[in-house]
Amino acid sequence: DLGRAQNEAQQMKLAALGRLTANIAHEIRNPLSAISHAAELLREEKRTEGQQRLSRIINDNALRLERLVRDVLELGRRDKTSQEQLRLAGFLESFLDEMAMHEQVDRSVFSLSLDSDPALLFDRTHLNQVLWNLLSNALRYCSGRPGAVRIEVRDLPSSERVELHIMDDGTGVDEEARGKIFEPFFTTKERGQGTGLGLATCYGIIKQSGGYISVQTAVGVGTTFSIYLPLVDESGEKTSIRKEAGQLPRGDETVLYVEDEITV
Repeated sequence: DLGRAQNEAQQMKLAALGRLTANIAHEIRNPLSAISHAAELLREEKRTEGQQRLSRIINDNALRLERLVRDVLELGRRDKTSQEQLRLAGFLESFLDEMAMHEQVDRSVFSLSLDSDPALLFDRTHLNQVLWNLLSNALRYCSGRPGAVRIEVRDLPSSERVELHIMDDGTGVDEEARGKIFEPFFTTKERGQGTGLGLATCYGIIKQSGGYISVQTAVGVGTTFSIYLPLVDESGEKTSIRKEAGQLPRGDETVLYVEDEITV
């Protein structure tokens, strides 16, 4: 059907883009490291106020580029997972406490509701990244009142899946933006405020983990991201899409790394 074809096209686009941008990002990272190192050395020297300001500009933009490179490389690294069984209740409680502290917002901004405490087979780092991207967006656009960002978990044993809904009371986006919201490099933020890779990365991680994500939004009514993931049965395996993952070959060799960039 149309929905399946669109999902397959999106996945192929992400895979191709991930390979292309990863190659470009690797080429950028070496000279960027040299610029960052040089900026740090300049900051340590005694200079005029104007020179210090220029040094800060160099350093700030180098950090911005480093974040962009890291996000781009993440598009091509989703196959490198370390899945483990996670209980959502405890994971979400700890995550929300940490995020409220990091973002310096009152914990009451987040409202958490769980039907039960379902188990997932998921990479802890990737789940952390997905939640951070989605909740950062929710915090950016919500009212900031208690309960402005709601997280609901619904366990549906009959369909062998768990639903995770992240809702905010923000301004929402129009239909045109909604259709592009998972496109790489698409963003509704102001220029320079985002890379446009956060939601694309979420889409790819969830898809690769056997689930899917959708969005419901409209101008003036807020936004809801719904994530659907397979449950884990008593044997510790996913109940729907099971992925056979073999052990990677290991050895005791010494790796010699050779870098041809003289400034790195």
